Amino acid sequence: MKTQIFRQKVENCDNKEDLKKLLKNNEDSFVTWGTIFRELMQRCYNPPMYRVAQYCGVSEATAKTWKDKIPTKREYIIAIGMFCKLNLSEINRLLKRYAKFSELYPKNPEDAIYIFLINNNRPFSEAKKYQSLFVDIIQNKEKRKLYGFSSKGTNYVRNELLQAHTEIEFESFMIENIDEFKGAYIKLAEYIDAYLKSRGDVNINKLAKEQSEKVGRIYNNAYTKLKNYAIVPKRSVLLAMAINIGMPTEDIDQLLELAGMEKLCPKDRLECLVIYILEDLYINEPDNIPYEELRKSQNELLRNKYSSYIWDEFKCDFQNLEKGNLKNNSSSEMAQYISEDGELKYELVGEYVKRRLEEVAGRKKESKTFIDLL
Repeated sequence: MKTQIFRQKVENCDNKEDLKKLLKNNEDSFVTWGTIFRELMQRCYNPPMYRVAQYCGVSEATAKTWKDKIPTKREYIIAIGMFCKLNLSEINRLLKRYAKFSELYPKNPEDAIYIFLINNNRPFSEAKKYQSLFVDIIQNKEKRKLYGFSSKGTNYVRNELLQAHTEIEFESFMIENIDEFKGAYIKLAEYIDAYLKSRGDVNINKLAKEQSEKVGRIYNNAYTKLKNYAIVPKRSVLLAMAINIGMPTEDIDQLLELAGMEKLCPKDRLECLVIYILEDLYINEPDNIPYEELRKSQNELLRNKYSSYIWDEFKCDFQNLEKGNLKNNSSSEMAQYISEDGELKYELVGEYVKRRLEEVAGRKKESKTFIDLL
């Protein structure tokens, strides 16, 4: 089943039973990293693992772990793709779809090196040489806020890079685009800033303080590195932050695309559950959303999701057409959020998603790591 169609089916599930039935009937849709890695090795005529390890610059023991687990470092995914002679498009798909990293970005100086090597069929081992040659550009730690927007579009920079075939041409590209590198991922940082401001937060600190000390520190570090040094946070951290900020699925998709990542993927078990839970929250269980959040929404598509709300001009507030039914329905999934006197009780979105994930997925190893970020 095509990913987009499968996602629509997940979004249209009315309850947990529908979701479980859908997942059970489509078990073959969930492709694991182990399956992808085996296919890649078959494409290379099943080379001995010591050869893979040698090419990628790791121990054979480390390379053997890749048979079942996604490599911990993004550069290893790139190396595996280069070992298997994948082209740039195929390596980007490997990074985004199966390894959950960002694709190679021409305005990132380290990524520009890999793109140059891949485009000109050069070995992965040469990356270290160019990283050493351009170390000043790569490790430039000047605050990006001192610089304005980049003057060139990403596609323009990419085309310039793909036209570099010699070391001299590549060196010229790197030097001429120093300022472009400083503007990398500016739109991603601004997107997060805009959402924080829309909910009344001046910066990331308030969001971080709402979390545990450990998670708050992770959020702060990720945001600071993105804002000042163009370092993209891990996908799991970005997703957890987006949920806690209050983004619906379509806005999370936009956030991930700005990070060079794939949209929420229903063929990933954890993200499939996140899609279902968020859709269930914003559509099927609108009472979980405080009126303040509804007022703040500037997204017309999001506003249309609140179909059970109408504007009450007399009260100058939104009236929920389903509220009465929910109060009188003790078997409703929403009953536990309604106090004895009939008043609604709200959770923070992050707390809600965390609780629902634990209910549906439990504390399995693959879900526990993400749940702990909420």
